Amino acid sequence: MKLIFLTLIALCLAVHTEGWVGRGKTDADKLKDHPNECWVENIGYFKNGETKRDPNQCAEVKCEGNGEYSITGCIKVNVEDPCTVNDGDLSKPFPDCCFEIKCPEKTVKQ
Repeated sequence: MKLIFLTLIALCLAVHTEGWVGRGKTDADKLKDHPNECWVENIGYFKNGETKRDPNQCAEVKCEGNGEYSITGCIKVNVEDPCTVNDGDLSKPFPDCCFEIKCPEKTVKQ
């Protein structure tokens, strides 16, 4: 029982410490009047060093400067029955908006 509990704790920690990362670059024509900023659809313009939450997915976007940006999102996981992976809540900040792993509580018979 302790092993199962420790495994679940380790899995939960992994969910909050890992994810996917992508990179992008703003088109040069969008930077003419906004030097050293980034532009991302659904977010708009934001400054070098600034991080914004993507409203359409559980991810955050950081402007790295010169129109380059990085995107960090939630890790993908699979679980075995009887556990389930529930969709996250997009109204929460990243990474709190990521999915939740739910497992039913076991009834201990005495």
